[in-house]
Amino acid sequence: MHGCNDWGLVSIIVPIFKVEQYLDTCIKSILKQTYKNLEIILVDDGSPDNCGAICDRYKKKDNRIKVIHKTNGGLSDARNVGINHSTGEIISFVDSDDFISPIFIERMLDAMNKSGADIVSTDYNIARFTDSNESAVLLDEEYDDQKINVLNVDDSLRLLLYQRIPNGAPFRLYRRHVFDDVRFPYGVIFEDVAVVHRLFMKANKVALVHEKMYAYRLRKDGIVRSSFSLDKMVVISITRQLFEDVVNYNPKLKKAVCSRAFAQNFHVFLQIPEECRQEKYMVFEELKKYRGMVIIDASRHIRAKNKLGAFASFLGPDISMRLGNEYKKLSEKK
Repeated sequence: MHGCNDWGLVSIIVPIFKVEQYLDTCIKSILKQTYKNLEIILVDDGSPDNCGAICDRYKKKDNRIKVIHKTNGGLSDARNVGINHSTGEIISFVDSDDFISPIFIERMLDAMNKSGADIVSTDYNIARFTDSNESAVLLDEEYDDQKINVLNVDDSLRLLLYQRIPNGAPFRLYRRHVFDDVRFPYGVIFEDVAVVHRLFMKANKVALVHEKMYAYRLRKDGIVRSSFSLDKMVVISITRQLFEDVVNYNPKLKKAVCSRAFAQNFHVFLQIPEECRQEKYMVFEELKKYRGMVIIDASRHIRAKNKLGAFASFLGPDISMRLGNEYKKLSEKK
C-alpha cells in the first residue's frame, strides 16, 4: 500500500435510515481507511431509531465527520443533500448497512491517479452477505497495481448495462464534475437505474479495479429484495427513460440497454402478487418491448437468466412468472 494522503479531499456520503444495528460497523470501516484526507458526511434522513444519536457520538470523536439531521425524504434526497453539502473534489457513497475494506479509498484513488479516469469502479467482485454470514466476510486489504482496466465510456457503459459492473451508486469514486447537473430523482425507488448511466456518460473514461473491497448486505426488507408495492411500478418510466438516454447517446448500445431494461422489469414482474393483475400485465407489456433484442443478442456479456426470461415470456405472463420464480428459487439455493 502506498499510504499517500495528498491526492485530494474525498467526500464519503452515507445516507442513514433505520439501520441502528448496522451503523457502527459501517462508520468504523470508514474511519479505518488508510487514506485519511476524508470528509465523512452522515445524513440522518429522519431516522426514528437511535441512528441520529449514533451519528452525533461519532462526530464528537472525529472532526472529519459532518452530521446532517433532516426530515425523511428517502434515499435519493439523502444522497442529494450529502452531495450539496460536500466539498471534496472526489465523491463516494457507502450505504449505511454495508462496510468497506480499509484500503477501499486509497486503492480507488491510486487507480484514478494512474488512469486519469473520472470514475473508478469495482467490478462485480463485491462481497454479498446476509446477517447470518457477516462474520465470514473477508475483504482484500492489499492491492495489486496491475489489476486495473481502463475503458472508454462506451465500453464501460456496455458493461454497466449488461450488469457486469454493479449498477448502484456505491462501489466507486467519482470526480465531482460528473454531478454538476445530475441528481438522484426525488421520491422514487430504483434511483440508481435512473442516474448511474448518466454519470458514466459524463466521464472521460472509467477505470475498473478487481480487488474485493466492498461488502454489500442482502436484506429481505431492502428496496430490491422487498415484496412488491405500487411504488415499484415506477420501473416502467425509469427503464423507458434509461432506454431513451442510452439510444440517443449511442444507438450501438441498443441491445445492451434492452438487456438492462428487460432485467429490471422482469425482477419487478416476478414480485407482483396474483391479486395485482393490472400491474402484472402492465409490466409484462414492457417485457415484450425488450425481449426480441435480448433473444437475438449474441454478446458474451449478456446474462443467461435474461435470455431464459425472454424465451419464457413467449409462454404468456402466468407461465413466465411461474418459471421465473422457480429459477429464482434454484439460484438462491446455490
